[in-house]
Amino acid sequence: MEMMLDGFNDPYRDEAVARWGERAFRESDDWWRGKTLREQVAWKRDTDALVAAWAQAWRDGAAFVRDALHEYVRVSMS
Repeated sequence: MEMMLDGFNDPYRDEAVARWGERAFRESDDWWRGKTLREQVAWKRDTDALVAAWAQAWRDGAAFVRDALHEYVRVSMS
């Protein structure tokens, strides 16, 4: 976790710049570094929970049109 929080994009800088450009990388990096450690940990916790919910929905055979998946999409976009 400490390594992940140290630099959100650092290990992927070259790939991110190649795919989305320097501006996108910089904005993402600024967004991450603008968070406090508490906010970074909360983001990681929330993201892990969201990924777990998507994985469980897939294991349960949920169809994309079901209400639960619409909720996961809503949460992931907020």
